[in-house]
Amino acid sequence: MYETTLNPGDVFFLYTDGLTESLNKKGKFYTQERLVKTLNKIETTNPEDILNKIKNEVAVFAKDTPQSDDLTMLAFKLTFKLLMWVIDGLVNVNTFKTLAELALVGLLLSAIAVTFFIVAITAKPI
Repeated sequence: MYETTLNPGDVFFLYTDGLTESLNKKGKFYTQERLVKTLNKIETTNPEDILNKIKNEVAVFAKDTPQSDDLTMLAFKLTFKLLMWVIDGLVNVNTFKTLAELALVGLLLSAIAVTFFIVAITAKPI
């Protein structure tokens, strides 16, 4: 079992296999290893900047090579305000003024759960 502590300022980056399976003209995949190296080089914690940098890196890698899959990414930064909004919403569903807000919380919680599941599978014990 693996545990981690979430703190305000933590950034989550989620993606589909279309990102790591992006092909270049030589038929090589972008790969998870290349993605991790790229993410580790990014100095900003701004989610929009992270998405743009990854998108640009993949575009340079793939150039004009036709792709057979979509490229889907999600990045968000955990803030105290976001965390309190989610917790308040879990306790009092009337917190959400629209169905879209409720759906967003569901998406965020699902993303966090999937992230921890993936981390638990791929993490190496210390």
